[in-house]
Amino acid sequence: MSELRSATGLSRFCSELKETLKTEIEHLLATSPTGHESRNVQHGLVEMEEMLSQTCIYLRQQYNACSFVARLSDELVTEILQYCHYDTTTFFPWTSPVIPPAFNLCARWRHIAICSPHLWAKIPLPMNANLLQLFSDRALSRPLDVVIRPNDNPRKGAHREIAHIGSTLLALVPRISQLRIRWDDDDAVGVPLGPSLDQHIGHREFTFLQELRISHDSSAQFTYTINAPNLRILHFRSANNVFPNIIAPDLVKLVLEETSLYYPEILAVLKHFPSLEQCIVRDVNLGWDDGGPPVSLVSLPKLRDLTLQKFLLHDMADAIDHIVIPSTTNITLSVISGSGDGVIFEEFISRWNVSSDEIQVYWNRIGADFVCTWTSKSGRKIDVTSGQLSLSTLAAHFPDLAVVNLHTPILPVQSLLVEALGHWKHITHLSVSTTDTEFERLLVALETTSEVLCPHLRVFGCPEGMLGTSRMMQFLDFRKNQGATIEEVKVITANDPSTFGY
Repeated sequence: MSELRSATGLSRFCSELKETLKTEIEHLLATSPTGHESRNVQHGLVEMEEMLSQTCIYLRQQYNACSFVARLSDELVTEILQYCHYDTTTFFPWTSPVIPPAFNLCARWRHIAICSPHLWAKIPLPMNANLLQLFSDRALSRPLDVVIRPNDNPRKGAHREIAHIGSTLLALVPRISQLRIRWDDDDAVGVPLGPSLDQHIGHREFTFLQELRISHDSSAQFTYTINAPNLRILHFRSANNVFPNIIAPDLVKLVLEETSLYYPEILAVLKHFPSLEQCIVRDVNLGWDDGGPPVSLVSLPKLRDLTLQKFLLHDMADAIDHIVIPSTTNITLSVISGSGDGVIFEEFISRWNVSSDEIQVYWNRIGADFVCTWTSKSGRKIDVTSGQLSLSTLAAHFPDLAVVNLHTPILPVQSLLVEALGHWKHITHLSVSTTDTEFERLLVALETTSEVLCPHLRVFGCPEGMLGTSRMMQFLDFRKNQGATIEEVKVITANDPSTFGY
């Protein structure tokens, strides 16, 4: 056996086996066997061929057992298989196989896959009836994650496909915990989503539905009802201005994006979800008809995070004024540049002056001219993205800040820089992420006036290149002589996620 461990020994063994077989078979055939004996020879050869095939399979199994993959634990294999599903966010033919090849990589992996019900709980519709039964059986009693994506290429019989989706969805309703719908009326041969759901589902209760995502491209103004009393997460994107009747009193997260809803209509939607903890609204219709119905207050007492992105400043200010939220709610706002519409940006942001004691400001960061983050005394964070705002104007509206972090490649001209620093009489921490040259200009500004600027400054953050330089030592001596000693100088490193350029 030891000889078989080398390629030479194995080759010799196979050659000897081949010669032995050849000699024996030639001997049998040379004796002119009868028909019966000839059939026995053939039967023996078939048996030998099967044995050799089994030997080859055995050798392949032993070879695989020596590989790294074969030594993976069952738990790790299961983890890998979870990431091997087909991308069900894009279209695949109705009859195409949706069982990932990795599930059949080898006998062991296939066994692990079959014995892992959660790997079969993701159901893309439409799906072949036999495959659907297979997935449903192997998922056992697991909650299902259903993805609906009609055919991108309308063809004869597509109406039948939509009917199949509806009837299948109805059968699966009691088991669905996640439902994602990507529906384009044009792709679905002009069949709108609303009537399709009403026809096949009606007001049937999605008892265990926890998360719902709807992406809907249509100009049709059909509404529909989804009754999901235990729904917690809702993502909605639609090309029209009709929001479905979602019955979900305990919804905690709502995402509205790329809809044709105006902000008063969005406020009307929010009224249906008083238990919201997170609300994200972005890319909605700009402006609205002032002659429309009056906008009433919306109370969201449990809200922890509010995000309003790409709003006109007028709409943004009005929306903020009509949403009643706790003082600890974090707010993220993105205002479209140059869209004041009678509202002054400085006045808009100054509403948070009283409650804020820390600020981070980014100028000229990718995608925005001005990004500002306030941290309030109550723990609230307010992030505003908008057009350019001068440092002196910002400082004038927030004179009581204690902590200021600036991130900018270029500081204002000297006179405006001195003016801004003059407003921050209570500041104790100042960090400025900029170039060494610009930072030296900041030091000059802090030394310019007879009255000490930022008299309570104790912690000073600077670029790495300025630490320990003669210029920095000169500045620290100046502050000490003025009776306003800097207690700590720290470096703003490139690895700090709050530094400029992040």
